[in-house]
Amino acid sequence: MVNTPNNPTGTVYDRDTLAGIAELATERKLWIIFDECYGAFAHPPHTHHSILSMAPQARDRTLIVNSFSKSLALTGWRIGYIAGPKTFISAVKALQTRTTSNPNVIAQHALVFHLKSDDSAFELGLQRHISDARTLGLSILSKLKLVPPPAAQGGFSFYLDLSGFQRRPAANGCEFHPDDITDAPLLNAGVATVSGTAFGDSSGLRLSYGIDLESLVKGLRRVTTNLNEWT
Repeated sequence: MVNTPNNPTGTVYDRDTLAGIAELATERKLWIIFDECYGAFAHPPHTHHSILSMAPQARDRTLIVNSFSKSLALTGWRIGYIAGPKTFISAVKALQTRTTSNPNVIAQHALVFHLKSDDSAFELGLQRHISDARTLGLSILSKLKLVPPPAAQGGFSFYLDLSGFQRRPAANGCEFHPDDITDAPLLNAGVATVSGTAFGDSSGLRLSYGIDLESLVKGLRRVTTNLNEWT
């Protein structure tokens, strides 16, 4: 399973990496699930590439997963698509129709209208906003003392590496746990975060910057102040 731009880290896989993955999958007869839900938000100089553009020979063993929920800011509507070999898609349909309900009718009609209108103004405006938020957020987070600047190559989340705190003894002499930061200073700061433990990383912290700039500045300044005071 390949997710680029990646959630939660924001890493964008380059052409050589994608070509290498496709070559390995072809040699080992592995399937590729290519998740490009954040493809519209690759930040320069990084560029999003489809894995099949690097390795068309992997087409018969690749599934493309995408979501309009991200590119059109329809997060709660959960509408997207999967593309792949016909026999596999038929199997997916047979399974899904017996296990889950379909996307709501409003979301379907709204999406069809958008696709027929051939108007990308909203998408471009959203991408500009996310880009501006990223630039502003990185400037604020650069003031963190024990946390290296997040790469944020794509997507709309900052992923912070809190391992620098783990190397320091906790104030009460007990072993430090990253949730201590999430549950204490950040909670007190009134900022909602997602602990890296949700992604199998005990030293990470995800912050979304897909919000209005005023709230972003207020929230990230609180994060920066509270994390620096934690030191």
